[in-house]
Amino acid sequence: MGAPTTISGDADVSTTGSLVDAFNFGTAGGMTTVNGVSFLNVATEDWEYLDSAYIVGSGAGSLTLVGDSLATAFAFDTGEAPFSGLSDSYKSLLNSAVWNDSGASLQIAITIQGLTIGRQYQVQLWSNDPRSYGVDRDTPFDSVVLEQNTKPASDPDRYEGEGGLGQWVIGSFTADNTTRTIIADAAGASARRR
Repeated sequence: MGAPTTISGDADVSTTGSLVDAFNFGTAGGMTTVNGVSFLNVATEDWEYLDSAYIVGSGAGSLTLVGDSLATAFAFDTGEAPFSGLSDSYKSLLNSAVWNDSGASLQIAITIQGLTIGRQYQVQLWSNDPRSYGVDRDTPFDSVVLEQNTKPASDPDRYEGEGGLGQWVIGSFTADNTTRTIIADAAGASARRR
């Protein structure tokens, strides 16, 4: 994985190489297009609880997510800046999520299917919660930790940090198997994953 980068605008979405698949968890139907990349919306309703092994897509680039009490949500939104200054399409991508609603196991295994051995791939992941709840929460993807909200809380009031931006990361690899698993884990106070 590369270095965490704070969300800044549509150009965050990588256009390097040929697109295999792009998914937007937590929203129902259609596409969300950011920087020319179309993300398939893959959930059916807000706060939907998923099977413990949830499969998205088919063939190359399909994903299997495994975790206890997997849930989707379309609720990570605020009218506060700087989050409010992002494009509507980028906000649509960022304000939905898949997360683990269980204290028993705070990991989600994300397995990419249908890879071609010897081919180079790139995966881009986001962690974002612009609400005050996102402050001091983070999401490790393998060995890289992404902050869900980088706006500091300047006092104990729970609304401090409202509107802060999360982070994204790009990982590049050459497939040595037909699958690749990335572990999303939890850290910080009551952390959730995207």
